[in-house]
Amino acid sequence: MASRLTTLCAAALLCMPAIASAAFVSHTNLATLLAAAGSPTATEGFEGFTVDTSFQDALVSFNGFSAIATGSATSPAGRNQVDVSPFDVSNVNGTTYFQGQVRSGPATTVIDLTFASPVMAFGADFAGADGPAQLLIDVFGPGDVLLGTLDPVSNSGFTGFVLTGGEQAVRLGFRAGLAGIEDFGMDNVTLVAASGAVPVPTTLSLVGLAFAGLGLARRRRA
Repeated sequence: MASRLTTLCAAALLCMPAIASAAFVSHTNLATLLAAAGSPTATEGFEGFTVDTSFQDALVSFNGFSAIATGSATSPAGRNQVDVSPFDVSNVNGTTYFQGQVRSGPATTVIDLTFASPVMAFGADFAGADGPAQLLIDVFGPGDVLLGTLDPVSNSGFTGFVLTGGEQAVRLGFRAGLAGIEDFGMDNVTLVAASGAVPVPTTLSLVGLAFAGLGLARRRRA
């Protein structure tokens, strides 16, 4: 009887669904992202800034997130800032914007964007993101678990993601995918807050069955 219970417990554990890698869906259109995720809970168009504001080695707060660039100094100097007219480089859509530079190779620069609270969706308008060093945006959940990577290769357009299954993103890591320097612009950021992750009932039931069965098997052996 004990061996049969042990077998049943093992079968229950094997039948458990894997706990969850996020369903990570990228979007290239704001309307379709909001149709999948719901109404925005925060937006940022950077119009509240009246002077150029650097986030190179300095944490800057925005509506719903904060950002800091770390690593090698930008080239030329003055990148990684909120760029206010008159613009230092080409902007996204003619208004104040988030002007970033990431690097990979002998010199490395990355940008960390941390959400004020976990989100299930993020999107923004990008420009200049298709240079030779290839901007990539890693999406991280709690515990710095990598949930997916955005590849905004379009020179000018919307890029975003939606997480399903109760997954939550807590930060983004902007980096160069290839050796070199990648300049880009970002504007009109849209965030949708995450709802609480809800455990799958069938998974919990199977876990309970497995451990209860193993306990009963041990008692019977004793």
